[in-house]
Amino acid sequence: MFMGNKTYQNYMSDADIIEVYKKDRKAGNEKMIEKYRDYIYYVIKKYYPTFHNETPDMFQHGVIGMMNAMASYDANKGAFTTHCTPYIKKEISKYVRFMASESSEYFASLHTAVERAKTKIETSGQEVTVENIAEETGLSHKIAKRELKVDHTKVSYEVLAEVGTSMSLTDDFVVDDILSGIPPESSCVIKMKVVDGLPFTTIAKQLGKTVFRVRQDYHDGIGMLREKMAC
Repeated sequence: MFMGNKTYQNYMSDADIIEVYKKDRKAGNEKMIEKYRDYIYYVIKKYYPTFHNETPDMFQHGVIGMMNAMASYDANKGAFTTHCTPYIKKEISKYVRFMASESSEYFASLHTAVERAKTKIETSGQEVTVENIAEETGLSHKIAKRELKVDHTKVSYEVLAEVGTSMSLTDDFVVDDILSGIPPESSCVIKMKVVDGLPFTTIAKQLGKTVFRVRQDYHDGIGMLREKMAC
């Protein structure tokens, strides 16, 4: 059984906590989360080591998973940590999949557009330049120039074993040119999230907003970027 760096002798037994839960779900959830909060971090570290910047947000989703596990837990059938692990992983994986796909789709499309333009230009016997890439793709010269400089073999692509395959962005992708036309409240959050690698909880604290608000600003901006790329 996982013990981490703490002992559980000062906490109620799992069976006793479940009895509390049956009478008062909120109180039962709070006691179980207090007892096993370190276990959620253990799951994050073990199964999602490359997403350390997302730990605060992943923890919150892990808490949701742990609370979901409470309703079906039978203390007579084994340790709570064994029972709750798949619930925790399910909620965190949903979050990781969502974040990876939402934040990378636009930039993956950008890279694809440039690569197609390069192939077309090279096939025609011309030299690939910033000017003809910009003309072929409709991108600004600044973005085209940066894309041609990026060594995509060094871009960090992460295979998410639990949730399928997606991509992780590098700092090179997000610049003011790409975010031109995006409302400042959204572009600010996108840059803090993607460039600085900050979790939503930290962004919310720095901007003096709720986590819900910064998430909404982020996803609104991503939606606008998708529409922009489709034009």
